[in-house]
Amino acid sequence: EGQLFRTDGDFVSAVGVFDFGQYGPAELTRVGDAVFFVADSLWKTDGTANGTTVVRFELSGFGLTDVFGRLWLAEDPYGGTGTSLWESSGTPDTTIAHPLGFAMDTEEPALTPLDPATGSLTFRGAGGLYLFDPVLDEARRLKDLSPRPHFEPFGFAASSGTLFFFDQNANGTCALWKSDGTVAGTVKVKNIGVWGCWPLEIVAMGGRVYFRGCDAAGGCELWRSDGTPEGTLRFTDLDPGIFSSMPSALAVVGDRLYFSACDAAHGCEPWISSGTAAGTHR
Repeated sequence: EGQLFRTDGDFVSAVGVFDFGQYGPAELTRVGDAVFFVADSLWKTDGTANGTTVVRFELSGFGLTDVFGRLWLAEDPYGGTGTSLWESSGTPDTTIAHPLGFAMDTEEPALTPLDPATGSLTFRGAGGLYLFDPVLDEARRLKDLSPRPHFEPFGFAASSGTLFFFDQNANGTCALWKSDGTVAGTVKVKNIGVWGCWPLEIVAMGGRVYFRGCDAAGGCELWRSDGTPEGTLRFTDLDPGIFSSMPSALAVVGDRLYFSACDAAHGCEPWISSGTAAGTHR
């Protein structure tokens, strides 16, 4: 159950690389030519047994993320809450801890690369949204966030140096927010949901972000935003009227958006979009 495999994309080509027993591997994340993962320690692999090595012993982290060509992750101490951010270039000497001074209160920190010039990233922790600045080696709290169940994913996406995310309003409805990495530049864009924000996916493509938004007129459909209130609107109504197509599993590959959506005639099927109405089809 803890064996690492590699494959060319089919079952026949699957080859066992390394057996970790009961401790992994988990959170496989590609950074450059290596794949990092945790298996009671932090490991990396090039897909061969000899190229599968420990990066740092007893660093069993979570939230592994490629941040502009370096691996970042949250610490997972025995207490079960992350208290440090770590970065690594794949060697023990380049695997460095950044103590936060507070405990992350979620198993889904949603580490999100923001600014390639500084290498900054944002994350969720201690009930708020934070920016970590590697140059200053400090975390700055940008906004308090409404509580979310720990098992729900958190929707964050960055486009052209702007972070987009969701937060719940005091009345229980959902809103789209954006941030440039400063407190003053962390502002609400628009209310986009008649219910709470759990969970909502969001992805960036072509200078905009795409997500599932809900309103009383159109139900839950595919929305997009350019970061302005007037540019935040329903992109397409795949199940017209008050019914909902419930777009989910949003993924960007190249310049195409793939997602699942449902209607009464076809059920739930895969869809593709080029970012235009004409280029959006089952």
